[in-house]
Amino acid sequence: WNGAMLHKAGVLGSFNSDSDELARRMNMEAAKAVRYGNLSPEEALKLVTLNPAKQLRIDEHTGSLEVGKDADFAVWNGDPLRAFTRCEETYVDGVQRYSRPADEKASAEVARMRAELIAGRCRTARARRRGRPWTARTPGLAARAAAREPRRHHLAAHRARP
Repeated sequence: WNGAMLHKAGVLGSFNSDSDELARRMNMEAAKAVRYGNLSPEEALKLVTLNPAKQLRIDEHTGSLEVGKDADFAVWNGDPLRAFTRCEETYVDGVQRYSRPADEKASAEVARMRAELIAGRCRTARARRRGRPWTARTPGLAARAAAREPRRHHLAAHRARP
């Protein structure tokens, strides 16, 4: 909450980070300034938006959502200074780069494909152990049980060779 102390002292402060992890959670750093530094939510958000732009002297071009300025922004499902608020959409250079519904749909598709791959590998490995290629028509349980006895004799004969 050093940003709150700087703000109260009249210093233009900002939060930033070179860490990819922390950079994605700058809203939580601003939330700490509200919680522990008693800043207003508006002033806390400026610590991660407008104030860094002012420090870099690019606030005429970026740092706030105004007509004519460049801005990347996120749409939240609640107060961005709350821990359980989730990002619903992200826009970079005016193009939507993230959408929670699209992400959830893609995640479900990846999970489905992963399950299919795992199931296919298991079927393929079992078929390989039986000495035959796997096909969609692999015999059912009864056919496999009937096929076990001749296979055992084959393996015993194979092992008996010098």
